[in-house]
Amino acid sequence: MAGRDTCILCGKPIVARPIVEKINGREYSFDKQECALTLKKLKSVYGSDFCFNFT
Repeated sequence: MAGRDTCILCGKPIVARPIVEKINGREYSFDKQECALTLKKLKSVYGSDFCFNFT
């Protein structure tokens, strides 16, 4: 899983239990639900043009 110590969207450290979401078959860790929702919305708006190949 990519970036388990920090939020994949905002980069803040994950101090509590991470929010783990599976997007396009890959699991991502977030520090709060708002970050997970924001990434999903960005993917929805930009579609296949939106690249979030974070590692």
